[in-house]
Amino acid sequence: MREVGVRGITYQEVFGPAAEQHDASMAGLVAAIARHRPLVTDLVTLGVSPHAPYTVHDDLMVDTAAYSLRERLPMAIHLAESAEEIAFLREGEGPFAEVLRARGIPVVRRSHSPVHWLVEMGVLVAQPLLIHCVRVDPTDISFIADAGCAVAHCPASNAKFGHGVAPVRAMLDAGIRVGLGSDSVASNNQMDLLGEARLAALLQNAVGGRSDALSGEQALALATIGGARALGLADRIGTLDVGKAADLAAFPVDGARGVPTTDPVAAAVYALPGTVARLVCVAGRELVRDGRIVTANDGGAAVRVEKSAAAMATWRKGR
Repeated sequence: MREVGVRGITYQEVFGPAAEQHDASMAGLVAAIARHRPLVTDLVTLGVSPHAPYTVHDDLMVDTAAYSLRERLPMAIHLAESAEEIAFLREGEGPFAEVLRARGIPVVRRSHSPVHWLVEMGVLVAQPLLIHCVRVDPTDISFIADAGCAVAHCPASNAKFGHGVAPVRAMLDAGIRVGLGSDSVASNNQMDLLGEARLAALLQNAVGGRSDALSGEQALALATIGGARALGLADRIGTLDVGKAADLAAFPVDGARGVPTTDPVAAAVYALPGTVARLVCVAGRELVRDGRIVTANDGGAAVRVEKSAAAMATWRKGR
């Protein structure tokens, strides 16, 4: 992120589903944060992320939340993503439970839902960013809204894995800050926010049975100011206003994909996904010009991503 010049929060993940892993996991988290603090800039900051209910023991989740509050670090959790996650927490059964038991890690029923689990442990006081929230009911939504937590909606990833469609309309109606996410290239293959906006609108309308469940304007807002609000950055980015940083992306509308342009928002959300941005600026600095990366280290990051992908593929074959 520093090399390419983008803005964002790097969330240091922590894992440890067994009680006896707690001390080592916390020590590793604290060490990683200390190692990365010197890299913090005005654009790139740090956060912590106890990964998910099925990879983090209760005590580790609570202590990570306490650490985030003490160190004033934002927190993010992958939560309420799948039916398998619900079965794991509600019944102590399902594939996640089987994997842990095979490793000798005991599994018991923990709570009615992932959101209830966080409420019962007091973790929502840290106001974590909740990634996914596909499997939430009206009570869960009320808890999220009352706690002031934000949600990262990842429609493409949720659809790709067959997890379902998050009730975005209900969350917005409850006053929850919702922004669009991709869930990373590891689960989505691409990070195209216009594509996420298009899919979010189409799926909400299809599930809601109405053409205005999530309008194009609202979907575009989720990709811009919605994401800024969810990350606590709305005072600096998310809209083109005097006094805010010049973070923007411009897409061409002079080709076949951009026609007609009588409704620019409709064109952006429904026609332009997949189009390469012609211009990208962060804090007023050009990162992309005429569709090409112009930063000095344009090749290094791509090479490392390819190496990481190859290493992950090798690990998957051998596990």
